[in-house]
Amino acid sequence: MRNAVSTFCFNPVTEQEVAKIVLSFDNKYSAGFDEIPVIVIKKSISFIIKPINHLINSSLISGIFPEKLKISKVVPIFKKGSTKDVSCYRPVSILPSFSKIYERIVYNQLLKFLESNSLLNEEQHGFLPGRSTITAEVEFI
Repeated sequence: MRNAVSTFCFNPVTEQEVAKIVLSFDNKYSAGFDEIPVIVIKKSISFIIKPINHLINSSLISGIFPEKLKISKVVPIFKKGSTKDVSCYRPVSILPSFSKIYERIVYNQLLKFLESNSLLNEEQHGFLPGRSTITAEVEFI
């Protein structure tokens, strides 16, 4: 690890980058509070790409994440045991699909910066492509 040689700032994204991210998501029907599942966005991406791209770039430039995208829908997911026992459920927060798109863009840009400036420790396995708890375990052994 070495000191950063440059300052991080978000870069505007192209429509192609946004579309690629949207199309990479699984075809899920679950939706956040806005009730818009990823599958709907994927099927309509050619019609809505310009406004989505504009909103994302405006947010990146201003540094303001839209308040509505911070709202999640919490749903109970059954674990095991009696379906009548509330302790047999765990809460899961479902974010709006547009929030997931934005998060992926932020993740991609941050990861690129961290990697290009050698700011990640070799032992880092979480959140990195091609690495996992299994690769960490194998490296440890």
